[in-house]
Amino acid sequence: MHIRLQNILTILFFGIVIIAAFSLVKPTLSYIEFFRAIERLDLSVNKFEPRIEGEEIVIDLTLILSNNAQYALEIHRVSFAISFKENEGYIRIAYPMYEFSGPPYKNLEPYSSVIIGPIKLKAENPGISPGQTVTWMITGEVLIDTFLGMMLLPLHPLTFNSSVT
Repeated sequence: MHIRLQNILTILFFGIVIIAAFSLVKPTLSYIEFFRAIERLDLSVNKFEPRIEGEEIVIDLTLILSNNAQYALEIHRVSFAISFKENEGYIRIAYPMYEFSGPPYKNLEPYSSVIIGPIKLKAENPGISPGQTVTWMITGEVLIDTFLGMMLLPLHPLTFNSSVT
């Protein structure tokens, strides 16, 4: 059996291609898990207590940011807007921001959560009465540091009802 140089080079080339393909599996899976993690990042309300004090509305608030994936995320800050429903739309009353001290910033490990707060917000009362049940909405975004650089991610909006004391 006579093996030509051309056949040896072809077999060598295919061997290199197969090795390269296998060496890309782990980084590709990590990349997929990163995008799964930013998709599953979740903001939830732990405490939301609005009350009227004079001409202001005061909201005591605690939020929970949860990483529901196998990829750790480095969180720099969470900013959000609090709105209430009036007629057909929402009126924003507060724009708080919660920054994690660093460096190092908050490393949100896989399948873990971090408590944001407690936060006490004060805003001009837009006409809400004590005892009134209001539909609230919290929209937010989180600034994370990634292998792609800094990334600002929108969070899924939260809508819920709460009465004002």
